Amino acid sequence: MTFHLGLATPANPSEESHWFVFRSSQLLVRHDENSCTVIDSKTVRACDLPAAAAIHVGTLNGVECFALDLPDDMELPCGWLPTGLRLLHGQLPQDLYLVAGRAYQLVEWERTHGFCGRCGTPTERSRYERSRFCSTCGYTSYPRLSPVVIALIEHRDRILLIRGRDFPEPIYGPVAGFVEPGESLEEALAREVREEVGLKLVDSRYFGSQPWPFPHSLMIGFRATAASEHLEIDPSEVVDAGWFTRERLPRLPADLSISRWMIDAWLNARREENLRTPQGHAPGGELDGHR
Repeated sequence: MTFHLGLATPANPSEESHWFVFRSSQLLVRHDENSCTVIDSKTVRACDLPAAAAIHVGTLNGVECFALDLPDDMELPCGWLPTGLRLLHGQLPQDLYLVAGRAYQLVEWERTHGFCGRCGTPTERSRYERSRFCSTCGYTSYPRLSPVVIALIEHRDRILLIRGRDFPEPIYGPVAGFVEPGESLEEALAREVREEVGLKLVDSRYFGSQPWPFPHSLMIGFRATAASEHLEIDPSEVVDAGWFTRERLPRLPADLSISRWMIDAWLNARREENLRTPQGHAPGGELDGHR
């Protein structure tokens, strides 16, 4: 997948443009037997959708991508169904799914920043950067991004998984929480772990990150080691928590999230360790390293 960020809307958009059209938090898609697709330029014109209000998201493999927020009272194009992004994982092609997440965050930002937060004047899109500005007081707002730290915590050969109060029952996942103003990522991680499960970390290692468009988060993942296994759960945040081995795991998050990626990486590392001899070689040949 080759994606390039966009800003200024092209003077003559391609006939093959992808249109990520939202009604509230749901994306309009056409479902086939085993997959689905997003709206194209032909449908935009045929249904007289308000293309002038579209946001230029960028180009995907050379094809222009636009985001559009439909008014709640506007009739939907025939055959196109509003569907939540979570449900579209695995149905929408992966490259379109990733751009859909970007498009939704931009739509949500414009939806909530149509008026100046300082003086109340309607804001305008900037032609020079991804921002909205107030022509009365000069205040400029940028797309909102809420950083979240998430940690897969280990102690000996087990990992800590929790069921938070806002988790879909009965899903268990790693500890996570929002970064507070003035905190580093490491400070936020230590605080969240201490507050939710009462643990002290002896180390933490960066794992990776994931944009999370529900609605505008950035998940920053860490692998960490706990000083002990003693838990002190905060009942206002956590319903249940426990230490789990590879052989005994609860129901895990779906594989669209970094929380599941971290768990799978831990499981795969353990499997490779079990295959290796004490000399560090895999029986029958070299491991290929795929995970």
